[in-house]
Amino acid sequence: MTGPAAARLALLLTLGALLLAPLWLPPYHHYVLTLILLNVITVVGLALVMGFTGLVSLGHAGFVAIGAYATVLLTRAGLSYWMALPAGVLLSGCIGYLIGLPALRLQPLYLATVTWGFGQSVWLIALNWVSLTNGQNGLKMAAPALAGRPLAPEDLYWPVLAVAVGGLLAAYRVTKTRPGRALMALRESEVAAMTLGVSARAYKTLAFALSAIYAGSAGGLYVGVVRYINPDNFPFHVSLLYVTMAVVGGMGSLAGAVVGATMLTGLPELLRGFVEYRELIGGVLLLAFLVFVPHGLVGIFGPRIRASHRVPMPPQAAGVPAPSGPVASGDGRSPGPGTAARAEWLRITEVTKTFGGVVALDQVSLVVAPHTIHGLIGPNGSGKTTLFNVVTRLEEPDGGAITLGEHDLLSCPADRLAALGIARTFQNLEVFPRLTVLENVLVGMHARLPVTMTSAVLGTPASRRAEAEARAEALRWLAFVGFQGDPAVPVGTLPFARQRAIELARALAVRPRLLLLDEPSAGLTFGEVEELARVIRRIRDELGTTVILVAHTMRLVFGLCETVTVLDHGIKIAEGSPLEVRRHPEVIRAYLGPSELPATASGGAT
Repeated sequence: MTGPAAARLALLLTLGALLLAPLWLPPYHHYVLTLILLNVITVVGLALVMGFTGLVSLGHAGFVAIGAYATVLLTRAGLSYWMALPAGVLLSGCIGYLIGLPALRLQPLYLATVTWGFGQSVWLIALNWVSLTNGQNGLKMAAPALAGRPLAPEDLYWPVLAVAVGGLLAAYRVTKTRPGRALMALRESEVAAMTLGVSARAYKTLAFALSAIYAGSAGGLYVGVVRYINPDNFPFHVSLLYVTMAVVGGMGSLAGAVVGATMLTGLPELLRGFVEYRELIGGVLLLAFLVFVPHGLVGIFGPRIRASHRVPMPPQAAGVPAPSGPVASGDGRSPGPGTAARAEWLRITEVTKTFGGVVALDQVSLVVAPHTIHGLIGPNGSGKTTLFNVVTRLEEPDGGAITLGEHDLLSCPADRLAALGIARTFQNLEVFPRLTVLENVLVGMHARLPVTMTSAVLGTPASRRAEAEARAEALRWLAFVGFQGDPAVPVGTLPFARQRAIELARALAVRPRLLLLDEPSAGLTFGEVEELARVIRRIRDELGTTVILVAHTMRLVFGLCETVTVLDHGIKIAEGSPLEVRRHPEVIRAYLGPSELPATASGGAT
């Protein structure tokens, strides 16, 4: 039996056992199983924000408390439990969104402090707002009713199971589609993710809101089971326990959330004689797993699982043609054959950028013609990467203008440029190392892939079809750059040259009209540079893409570029054909030197 088939069989058997559990479990163990499912719901939500997005939350018990207290208070105000429960969940989600706003600016340590303070604040409010929460005495809730019949606590097992299974399925669909890849891309490299069209603001706040919805659901269901709450249910060590569950199981894994919640909910039953040491045991486990098993129990089996899910490359390998209509139009649609003739000029006019007292760019102007390869060279520190950062909106210029056709690029945030058909690579490699090769390239399609969070959760036919088409296209882009390995392996496990190729394939997946390549030959061997030159020519000739190339390999620049611009200390000192530039005395003095001149003015990067 293959790996995927065995996994499906195991899931079906587990679900069957959970459905039949009330028939053979004694009452107390039935209650413990319900608690396990409630913790699974919370920890799955925590995994979305911490494991998949890389944000820190040490106050998740606060979201659980909000869901629980809101449900109780609304039922006491006259609403039925089945109306109060979703209202409490919605309130948790809204507060989660607000708590997510600081994540846009704070470093992890400070964000951890904010979330810890939030959890403590909720606990203190529950303890001291006696007129609302009854303080330490807590609140009782009437038994939920269904069709006029009050339900026993054990009857809530079925709604809890339904929410746990539904929540897992929804989280799985999210993490395997466009929204989940956006969250993981932000975790790996926020800068690279933004250049591919991922909005850090939208997805970070969405991650917190979604995680809070899971926690609020668990809180509302919990109070339906126990019918009573007080502040002692939600102290800080409960938030820490949720984090421990996620770490022990595997922080970046939904299966890890299930394993960790099951293990650490059931463990106290095995250690009932050591109840007073519960927090100590939990703390020791958290520390031990962080140090010795950082990827959790599920992470131990990750390589074996990935090996059983190998994705085959197309049989044509590197000779496969690029996807049709690769040059993006302004509205994100694939254009017809005549689009290349309507491509737009990039105009950079008197752009200035300073860092403190250092002038990185001093009124730099240049024009890049469509369907050309335009070289940008100069000594280290001359402002080449800074110019790329200004064009792609990672840096704000002090003055000047940048337009692509009719589009004013300085009025666009960085995460909107991919939709305009602008993509780039980075001088210092910016792949997403823990994502697979295929997932890296799929992130490049983020700005034009019509899969929303709602359609991903629902698994609509349109979203499934779009994902399938995107995966097929991603494999073709990998073949275009010559990748012939396993697309299902994490990029961080591959040699440097392959990672460079994947970064290029990811940029091409944007279907750019303008592609900025920042030192793509850095770290490559002579033969790899030769192959890179062939790929760049194909990008211009077959895809109709305009390329701006920064490189210190002069044979690559002079062999590929129609026009070369030279910067020195932020000032443009020369511009023209490769022949004109290599003979320019100022360029020879500042950068090339007599020994760096290539033997010929044209030809390949040999």
